[in-house]
Amino acid sequence: MRKLKNIVRLFSHILLDMEAPKRGRPRKSSDEGTEKQIKRREYMRKYVKEIKQGVVQLEKDEEDCLKELEKIRKDKKKLIDDLDKANSQAGGILKEAVAVPKKTVRIVPPKPKPKSYSDDDWFSPFLRKDAGVQLTSVAKRAVAQRKY
Repeated sequence: MRKLKNIVRLFSHILLDMEAPKRGRPRKSSDEGTEKQIKRREYMRKYVKEIKQGVVQLEKDEEDCLKELEKIRKDKKKLIDDLDKANSQAGGILKEAVAVPKKTVRIVPPKPKPKSYSDDDWFSPFLRKDAGVQLTSVAKRAVAQRKY
């Protein structure tokens, strides 16, 4: 029940566009209490204020660092791209410098067709590549066909 009242109170301030009540204990005035309490209170107020300012400064520094980091990443990407381009360009230049010159094309006249020889010629084995094997058979045939 108590939580429900707090929720209703919170939403009523939002709906009515009113300022929500401050949370926590009400703040004591700077002249209320003993001198020792006043000094402690001022010290704590100053301490909390410095912490809040430090947190704000750290958030601002973090945002600046993130922007700087993004800038560094973009520069790094650009440098890598430039390096890749330079490497490919150097590779092309190296290929041109070391390239083998194109060979000149020689025009070779066609080889004449070898004459075909028949087995009847007794000298045909001498004109063939496999003359040694066929020499004996041709010689025998020539001798056999010879008329005396």
